[in-house]
Amino acid sequence: MQYGTCPILSHGIVKSLPESALEFLVVDNPKNMTVAMSSVKGPQEEFSIAGYAVDELNYGGIANIGLNVGFISYKGNAKISVCADKLIDMDCPLFVECLESAYDEIRDAVDNASSEELESPDLTPLSAKLLELGLSCAVVGAVALLSIWLAQK
Repeated sequence: MQYGTCPILSHGIVKSLPESALEFLVVDNPKNMTVAMSSVKGPQEEFSIAGYAVDELNYGGIANIGLNVGFISYKGNAKISVCADKLIDMDCPLFVECLESAYDEIRDAVDNASSEELESPDLTPLSAKLLELGLSCAVVGAVALLSIWLAQK
């Protein structure tokens, strides 16, 4: 597993703020959430920006929250990114152990999954089915009435 740093957080804006401001932004502000997560599926084909091929894609969020977890895939590889503020006093080794354990469970489930393709369930709401039935009856009725009216002329 590779570990990286977020240069903006460790050397940029956040480092220049007084600790009391960080504490308010991350801990004391009642409007803040404490965890943000994303599971955005990334592109599976290689792409380029300004003519340069993108080797890897990573998720990173900077917000006034204590913990930010991202999961993104690119070209068949997946990455988990974690940004945690030191003020949340997280047990990092335990968190990494939990992430690795969850990854192992998901990998085992995928490896042991049946190759039988599942059929998608019908998720059409009952209201839509009733509307479709009602409109079908209305159209049939209108055609029947029009036929009777035309036959009388």
